[in-house]
Parts: sequence; structure tokens; C-alpha cells
Amino acid sequence: MLNLRDGDYRDITAPEPGQSFSCWGRMADPVTFVYDGVQHTNDLNACHYTPLKGLIRWQENEADWNVLASYYRMAGDRARDARLAETTEP
Repeated sequence: MLNLRDGDYRDITAPEPGQSFSCWGRMADPVTFVYDGVQHTNDLNACHYTPLKGLIRWQENEADWNVLASYYRMAGDRARDARLAETTEP
């Protein structure tokens, strides 16, 4: 569905030193499980590759993506506010 590459990464199938990428897409076969009595279905993947950690693939769903988007926004706002506070302190 979406692939974001770091810089001019030419081919994500071949690791390149210092390059990272993230991608998001639909799972061919959704995974459903029951945890603590609640059924949960994951039908989406988010993948993140970094040279230090390799490839990490998350099994998620649309609700997960929506809440993560709001949490990333909140974390970004707090990081910006903290940097601003550091630059304005005497």
C-alpha cells in the first residue's frame, strides 16, 4: 500500500549500508486470535527496516493504525514543546 524509503534507497530487497525504510500493507491471510477473552483480528502489516535492527514486521489492523497515528502526533507535539522549552530557558 505504501513504502517510504530513506534517501535514494534503490532496492529494498537488498540491504544498503545506512539506509532505512518503512512500509505498510494488507496481509494476504488475516490472523485472528483471542486474548483474555477478546477476539482480535489483524489484517494489516507495518514493516520497519534499519541497518541496526534489521526488519521488524508488525501484525496490526486499522484501529491500531489510527491510535498509533494519534500517539505519534501527541509524542511529536511533546518533543517539540520540550525542545522549545530548552531553548527559551535562561
